[in-house]
Amino acid sequence: DSVIMDFVDEKEICLGALRSGEINSYVDLFYLTHRAGTDLPIVKPEQLPKISLNLRRAEKLERSENSSQVYRCHKTLANHFRDTDDVKTA
Repeated sequence: DSVIMDFVDEKEICLGALRSGEINSYVDLFYLTHRAGTDLPIVKPEQLPKISLNLRRAEKLERSENSSQVYRCHKTLANHFRDTDDVKTA
């Protein structure tokens, strides 16, 4: 059930995490959209909603000490980056 977005506002996705108090997710999203030394992001804009959802879910689950679900969220993210041949980010 993926929703294809014509336009993804990277700034709003990052700020959404910040507004919700998900500071770790905000930092991760910021670095994923601002690669050091280049103007190219690590992720494609259309991938950000799914990545943001997993990062934010993991952060919420971590607060509730649900380690197995946190692991699943991080594994999903790692698999995503591995599948896009970005082993360093994975």
